[in-house]
Amino acid sequence: MSLMLTVSAVFAFPFQSVAQTLPNENGEVIEVTVKEVFSENGSGRDLGTTPITATLFRLSGYVEVEFLNYLGVVTITLNNLTTGGTSTMQINSTFGEAVIPVSLGAGNYRIDFSSSYGNYYGFFIVN
Repeated sequence: MSLMLTVSAVFAFPFQSVAQTLPNENGEVIEVTVKEVFSENGSGRDLGTTPITATLFRLSGYVEVEFLNYLGVVTITLNNLTTGGTSTMQINSTFGEAVIPVSLGAGNYRIDFSSSYGNYYGFFIVN
């Protein structure tokens, strides 16, 4: 009987370790506020119907983007405003979502979404 308990404990330990690395409610998951860019004056405003949502998973090191409407091919630019690092990718919004690695280090970030259907941006912080 003790052999069986020992084997169970050995197999249970790695799963507990993995669960501890998942994002939790202590601030590791951040909703990124996405705003629309207006070409006439360059300002932005919060929109209830913004067709993009973005969530930062700090512990995992990525931003998950969901396209709520079709925006065609979207160029996503991630800028670390603290260090000046930049990363760019393109994705077709028909896929519905994108996962963007945040590997530019700690700092204040701006994320831009550009397409022929509109331009959007958001800000977040990586510690």
